[in-house]
Amino acid sequence: MNPTPNAPPSKPKAAARFTTDWIYDDFKVRNQSFFALHNVVIDLDVTQADKTTKASVRATELAPEAELYVLEFNIKKHAGAVHVQGVVTADEGKAAWQQRL
Repeated sequence: MNPTPNAPPSKPKAAARFTTDWIYDDFKVRNQSFFALHNVVIDLDVTQADKTTKASVRATELAPEAELYVLEFNIKKHAGAVHVQGVVTADEGKAAWQQRL
């Protein structure tokens, strides 16, 4: 649903972050759009060195600025940068992004 009839539809925006834990670090995805996303599917790949973990989660709704837990990954202190690739697919559209943490 687009609030302005002649404006192009907004695309979903998202970003990943992690919080440290005792062994595994928790990766969450935040809805950075100004609108709620409906029937959301989030696919996330986290890679460090030669280790990759993939996960996919679904939600009926993801409010603006809300976060959704996606996966756990054991980040090694001296194994280099952590690369994140994500795809958000919702009724409102689809967006892909990459991050280096």
